Amino acid sequence: MTKFYHFTSTDTLDKMLTKSIVVDENTKQLYIEFWATGINALNDTSERDLFVNALTKEVRQYARKIGSILTDEQEKELRKLCYSALYVISLTSSSLSISDELCMWRGYAGNGTGVCLELDFSRILPFYPNQKTGGYQMEDVYILQRCEYVNPDEITIEQDLVKQIYDVLLISEQETLEITVRKAGIIAKIARLAPFYKHKAYESENEWRFVINSNKEPSYRKRGNLIIPYVTYRIPVSAISSIKIGPCIKDTDETNNLEKFIYNKLGADVEIKYSDIPYRG
Repeated sequence: MTKFYHFTSTDTLDKMLTKSIVVDENTKQLYIEFWATGINALNDTSERDLFVNALTKEVRQYARKIGSILTDEQEKELRKLCYSALYVISLTSSSLSISDELCMWRGYAGNGTGVCLELDFSRILPFYPNQKTGGYQMEDVYILQRCEYVNPDEITIEQDLVKQIYDVLLISEQETLEITVRKAGIIAKIARLAPFYKHKAYESENEWRFVINSNKEPSYRKRGNLIIPYVTYRIPVSAISSIKIGPCIKDTDETNNLEKFIYNKLGADVEIKYSDIPYRG
């Protein structure tokens, strides 16, 4: 599977194409810096907590089984292990013909006034000519992972992970290189699992994700009354194969201007499509 969709507003599209296109100084290839949103600022209020709650329950049960109870300090340390700084770019799989689903236009593309970007990762070359060296430079590897939709009581936790966490909590107050390395490994494993469990209520979105684990200082943007943290993540412009215009953009002048804007920024190779949904908004 190589094709995925990203729904967004026309305002965000404008920012992406006017302010977020960057050129690799070596290969001269064009990239768009997508905004990866802080996981706690996403629409699903149970993000990450589905997995973390299940994991915490298992660690507590394991402690009781061997005749112990987690102390307050161990509980705090457990939260530190579970809540590293994660940022998410949400895409949708093509398997449900999702590029023209009303729920997606309503929820993620300005209630029908936005656009849907089709990203075809098979169009990305594995190597680009390096203008400085005369050789080639390997493209970044783009790893997408599908979300698993579950009810809160359906998550199974590996007991090996539970034991690793408990063993570290017992000695967490010791400041040794070995313990720091073990903690880092646990944090990385939780970061690879927790963001991909979502509540079944969101199953129709068929979401796939880039998840960025970053400790750098985020930037911030405004959404309604909220301040949203984000970090940037480069995706090649060559991945954009088409842009679909939302069902509520019907005025001829408006669509013509939007077409001209897209072609001006991305060139004529990007196909422009229109939603077939009869929706007024």
